[in-house]
Amino acid sequence: MRERSLILGVGAMFALAVVLAFVLDALTSYRERLSAVERETRNMTALLADQARQLLTETDQTLRVAVLAYDDWLNDPRGSAETGYRMLKSIQGGSLAVESLNWFDPKGDLVATSMRSDPPRINIRDREPFHVHTERNDVGRFMSPPVQSMTRGPAHLGRLAAHRWPARRIRRPWR
Repeated sequence: MRERSLILGVGAMFALAVVLAFVLDALTSYRERLSAVERETRNMTALLADQARQLLTETDQTLRVAVLAYDDWLNDPRGSAETGYRMLKSIQGGSLAVESLNWFDPKGDLVATSMRSDPPRINIRDREPFHVHTERNDVGRFMSPPVQSMTRGPAHLGRLAAHRWPARRIRRPWR
């Protein structure tokens, strides 16, 4: 009987040791998986932040070129909506981030767009980016919250670059 109790006790201890080993392995594996997921999340966040930075940099560069082209377009006596369209189309075509470029006059009227040679009659005087640039002098580039685009349909982010002239300011947004 004593041998039987000894065998049962050793068997129980062995079974308990096996169960504890599995529990310990499960906890260790869980912590390792959790650590790996946290590490992967940090890596993906860093990658996303870098891509967002690149996207905004590309957008800013495109807007800077559009500002320079606008100056050339205004100084060209033959500057028409058709010429503006061709200029904006070529600038916009060099960027994957920008869907369209638009030039607006100081009253908020659309004067040229990269979408078509005859710009539709659109005025953005009631839009937040227009007010931000007309009411404040310290704003360079402004990104609006998603809005219903007047030219593209569904909600888009509007990015606006202001161009300052000696007596007035001209705005150029993209949508």
